[in-house]
Amino acid sequence: MIRLQRDLGTAYLFISHDLSTVRFLSHRVAVLYLGVIVEEAESEELFARPLHPYSVGLLASVLLPDPVLKRASAITLEGEIPSPIDLPPGCSLAGRCPFADAQCRLEPPRAIAVGPTHRVRCYHHDRVAALDQTVDHFDRFQADSNKLLSVGAGLSTSR
Repeated sequence: MIRLQRDLGTAYLFISHDLSTVRFLSHRVAVLYLGVIVEEAESEELFARPLHPYSVGLLASVLLPDPVLKRASAITLEGEIPSPIDLPPGCSLAGRCPFADAQCRLEPPRAIAVGPTHRVRCYHHDRVAALDQTVDHFDRFQADSNKLLSVGAGLSTSR
């Protein structure tokens, strides 16, 4: 797909739940929750610095190739997912978000620019940004994959 894009000078819309493939194929990423874009940014930016609680939760849920490896999540999304045909007022994630307050439950946040090409729909994106997110989840995933795949093959694990 990358070669076709380069050779034909074309763009495409790639929809997937496989975040490692999304990162590999995409220049820009939009994260949707119940049909609403909650965050969008350049791929490198979003994977390194997610600013919406749902984006952080998604990135933390990327399965590592070894069940012994565990990833700590800065945000835990608990509770029931609302019905897409009967959404609550306000932010659809409010019932599951640890940062939700009365404003979140009353009025859906507008998309705001938090960088030249980074937009997020969250009243508390600054609190999400303040979390310890020093690990780029995709880079960690790739490093763990390379380490596991190189075992016994005599391959170097350096990138």
